[in-house]
Order: sequence, then C-alpha cells, then structure tokens
Amino acid sequence: MKQQIEIVRVPWMISPSMPLLRLSVGEDDIEDSVSFYAWFAERTSHVTKPSFDPSQPCPQRVEEPDYGMVRVALSKGVWARYQYDRDVDEDFGPVEGFDIARSRETYRQEWLTSGICPHPGVYVVRGSAWMRELGVSEPKYTHLVFRGHEGYVEVVARGWSWTEAGPGPSAS
Repeated sequence: MKQQIEIVRVPWMISPSMPLLRLSVGEDDIEDSVSFYAWFAERTSHVTKPSFDPSQPCPQRVEEPDYGMVRVALSKGVWARYQYDRDVDEDFGPVEGFDIARSRETYRQEWLTSGICPHPGVYVVRGSAWMRELGVSEPKYTHLVFRGHEGYVEVVARGWSWTEAGPGPSAS
C-alpha cells in the first residue's frame, strides 16, 4: 500500500511562521506530547502591521487569528522522530484534499464557516512505511505528522488528544 497523508480535522492551524514545535518524550510518568503555537480562527485580535499596499495607510490595524499554545497528548506505545530541514510534501507527496489555488480569503471564510481549518499542518499517514518497519498497524496505532517551520515531527501512538495549553505570544 502506498503512503498517503490526510488532513486532520481540527479548529486550529499550527503557526507557519513561529510554531515553536516541541516534542516531549521520556521514560518518566509525564505524558508524552507534541506542543506548538497555533492560530484559532474563531478568536481574533487587532494587530498593527505595516501596509505593503501603497494605496492603504501605514501602519494598518488588521484583524488576525488569535494564537494559543496547543498540547497534543500521546497515548502509551509511542515512537517519535524529528525531521529537521525537511518538508512534508517532499517526503510524503501532496496532501489529499488541499487546493493550493484557494485564495487566502476563501480559505479563511471556509475555516470560519465550518469551524475546521482546511489545512492545519497536522496529518495522519495512511499505509505508513514507518509503521510497517515498527511492526505495528492501523487501527491500533496512528502515524501523525506535525508540520513546523524548519521541519516536522512524526509520532506513532495508540491514540492522541489535544488541549489548549495556554495563551500564545503577544500579538501586538
């Protein structure tokens, strides 16, 4: 079976510019996890930004999605690896269900209307070659990929859940 990545349906998006992607695993009693800054479309804050459009006043107050820290808890039976200076598209191929031609406004409107981010930067790998190497299989285990700015984190776990773990960086 050929590997294929699918978009995970969540209401946030891993910050593409400052994800601060962190993988925490260990042999102690602390739960293994992946954490990162994410945007939440349903919450917005007003930010002052420079204008790149000469017809607009500079600086402008614009509405931006609000940040929050997301923590993804991983169930027992975890394998993890960090791929630095790599791109998900190069290693797994194109993302199913993602249309790069969508405009930013269409993308945001779809996100606000559905409550689900169209391309959050977290994926499930179906037909995972890594899971075959490990000798584990679906549906008992899931292979997840979290896209960062400089690379990505991969985990294989029995299950996962996410929570908002605190506020993000100051938006002003």
